[in-house]
Amino acid sequence: MIRHAIRALLLTALLACPAQAQSTKPEASGALDDLVSAVVRIKTFINPDGRTIENLGREREGSGIVIDADGLVLTIGYLMVEAHAAEVITNAGRTVPANVVGYDHETGFGLLRAMSHCG
Repeated sequence: MIRHAIRALLLTALLACPAQAQSTKPEASGALDDLVSAVVRIKTFINPDGRTIENLGREREGSGIVIDADGLVLTIGYLMVEAHAAEVITNAGRTVPANVVGYDHETGFGLLRAMSHCG
């Protein structure tokens, strides 16, 4: 189920990109600003007895992209495997706690949800 949701979200994002590229210059600049502000840092804290700690570490950092107005963040799954806590760090430097929504082993993608607005 998560795999299908992730694939649908990716397809929606990819289909939206060509429309943005055909915008006039001022709108394209705004779209670029929106895109850049959607990219966030992710920091996760892994369960002490996690089997992946030896290879991937107890704390992990990476990036993700906010894909909806409710703070849903698409990221790479290894950041969140066995995580007991997660944070989203905005471009403005604001740290927002996040919950793990799901991880799809087949695609390697994961979803987090920020507990408050990331903007």
